[in-house]
Amino acid sequence: MIKQIKQFGVNIWDKIKTFGRWCKKKVKEIAVVLGIIGVAVASTVIAPPTTIIPIEVDEQVIEFPYTDENSNENLLIYTDKEFYSNLFSWDYVTVYVAVKNKSGKGQLSNLQFFSPREDITVESIERLNITGSYDAIISDYQDVKYDCSYESTTTKELIKKTCIKQEEIGTHLEKRRTGNWDLSEISDYSKEEFDSFLTKSNLLEKDKPNQRADKKTQVNLIKSETAYFKIKVNISSVISKEEFFLEVVGSEGGYGLLDPTIVTDNFNSYNDGDLNGQGSWTAHANIDVQGTEVKEGTKAIRDSNAHTGTEEMKKSGSALADGKLTFYFQIAGSGDHNLSFYLVSGGAAKVFMGFLNGSFRYHNGSAWQTGIFDYTLNAWHSFEIEWRASDDKARFRMDEDTWTDWVTNNGTWTTLDELWISFYIVASGQTHYIDYIAEDPISVGTDMQINIGDAWKAVELMKINIGDVWKDVSGAWVNIGDSWKVIY
Repeated sequence: MIKQIKQFGVNIWDKIKTFGRWCKKKVKEIAVVLGIIGVAVASTVIAPPTTIIPIEVDEQVIEFPYTDENSNENLLIYTDKEFYSNLFSWDYVTVYVAVKNKSGKGQLSNLQFFSPREDITVESIERLNITGSYDAIISDYQDVKYDCSYESTTTKELIKKTCIKQEEIGTHLEKRRTGNWDLSEISDYSKEEFDSFLTKSNLLEKDKPNQRADKKTQVNLIKSETAYFKIKVNISSVISKEEFFLEVVGSEGGYGLLDPTIVTDNFNSYNDGDLNGQGSWTAHANIDVQGTEVKEGTKAIRDSNAHTGTEEMKKSGSALADGKLTFYFQIAGSGDHNLSFYLVSGGAAKVFMGFLNGSFRYHNGSAWQTGIFDYTLNAWHSFEIEWRASDDKARFRMDEDTWTDWVTNNGTWTTLDELWISFYIVASGQTHYIDYIAEDPISVGTDMQINIGDAWKAVELMKINIGDVWKDVSGAWVNIGDSWKVIY
């Protein structure tokens, strides 16, 4: 059967870029951003992944573009989104999951859910009973730029602006599976059962930092089968941003995990004082956890001790050939300073970059390259790194601005599996801070904006300022397409 589908907002390049979204680390984030789901930054395509056939259930088409490089895994996990949000504290999110069995064997498997908090729990898991399939005719589009300049309502000045619209350029066929959801039996996570399955595998369990085991369901996966699941996750309080993990382990050596980037951490669960020994970090005695100066949450890392040598914090994580890492830093005070970051393989730095006296630099294997980004003292900055093993190159950007070109760095690698951060402080009274290490930048307070006097302003921390009084977002008005809408 063939169905004609008019799929606006999707062009042939979006389909190609969909292949790129598997590069996203398989950390799913539950985000409350004024009820708006944060949109992920696209990753770079290296090679085509195993594609997952979309499904259509109850007239809803669900695709599964998100996964990671699946290193040392043979049960591959895909999801429909990277970010999930609940509109209200009593609400829930629905997570659609596809599991591809590439182990070469049938697997009696446990699909397991891990969350960082007791108020993020699984209510139900359903499995798709596949009853048929069809070919959909999908319209393809390309982006076309056009002039969308407008006149300011207050100054009458012409505001120059270029927008993008989509024009249809053809069609292609896309297979879809159909069926109905069957409720699965769920139970509490069993460490004994997990260990008994894992002993039959040559694959190692991957780290799930700061996570608690919640529910599981047991499923039979036929050799080469793709199984589809619908997971209802309850969230009983308003949260800003959290991560959860999905893991599957099979009775015949099968394993898969939604892994993070090499290392993720927001430090919020740590005790004040020495970082060393907390969250698997190895750190110099002068590097502390504190809650006075933070970018997000309640805790961040500080090194304020004047010293002529370097003081380091190190942590091992997932081994990734290609990936992305974001961190936030602040250098407070004045005087000479050097803050360096290393992505490491086999104890050797392969991607090597840092911040020296107001300017970003990276090492290309023979010399330092400078003059790329400047940064301001006494202010928080975001910094992002993407890397790929196909040609051993990396690229960088600061404060979500323009990416650099892909550049040669400090060596070749198969995978990178460790993060080192090095502090060099010469002047007393100078302090370095680190916070929020993850795949993508913080989305809270940046995805929703309000229009004030023809200027769009970011909404900060779930409140907006009205008449010099900060109000909760509920009941606030936002400008969408020249129409003011109320947020309930």
